[in-house]
Parts: sequence; C-alpha cells; structure tokens
Amino acid sequence: MDEREQLRLELEALEAKLKTILVDELGDFNNGNPAIWRGTVVPAVLETKGLRCTIQPVPHGNVTPMSSGQRFADYSWVVELVNFSSDAALAIAKRKVEAAFPMKRQPNYQPPTSLKLEQCKFWIYAPKVLNPLE
Repeated sequence: MDEREQLRLELEALEAKLKTILVDELGDFNNGNPAIWRGTVVPAVLETKGLRCTIQPVPHGNVTPMSSGQRFADYSWVVELVNFSSDAALAIAKRKVEAAFPMKRQPNYQPPTSLKLEQCKFWIYAPKVLNPLE
C-alpha cells in the first residue's frame, strides 16, 4: 500500500470516529447529511445548521530521516469545529474530542463575537514511522 492510500484510509478512519463520538452534537448540512467535511473549504451551497466539523485532508507536520532509510512523520490532523447556533454543542464536543484523541498541542478555542462564530481548532496527534521509498 502506498503512502497516499495509507493517508486516505487514516483520514476515513478519523472521520468515522469523529462521526461516532459527536453523533449527538453534529449538525446537518442542508442536503440532510451530517455536518462533517473533509477539506479546507466547505462549498457555499452546503449551508450548516448546528455544529460543523471540518477535517483538513493533509496531515500537518514534519518528516525527519531515521536509520535504515525509515522516516519519522510527526503528523497531526487539523480538525475544526464551528458552532452555527448558540447552544452548548461545541463545549460538549470539545470535551469529547479531547477525551478521545491525543493532542499535539492545546486546542485553540475562540468564543463567538459580533463578527465570527464560536469555533475550536484541534491538532490530533498521529505520528508514525514511514518505511523507505521503493
């Protein structure tokens, strides 16, 4: 399995776990699907009701050479929760995400203001050793 396929599978597994632990907090898109999106930008046609989760499709971090041609990937998945309502869904979801995943760094919580929605960004730690390229 190549590295691209491995990353795709890891991203799918992360999305599935987030859907499971946030089943009661996630809102919906206007097409009826749960408000979780893999990508940096959610299409404007997908209006969100409630809490939305966005997962950046490429892990963040550096890759460092090791012995025997292996490489250490100090990866983190960047996940952002945005609350499109004024309920406590984000606070509950934040606690659930922190309990379910190891964090590379502290989550960045931003309370709502007159200019922006309540949101929180997480760096879910996912380091791994990559085998030599063939």
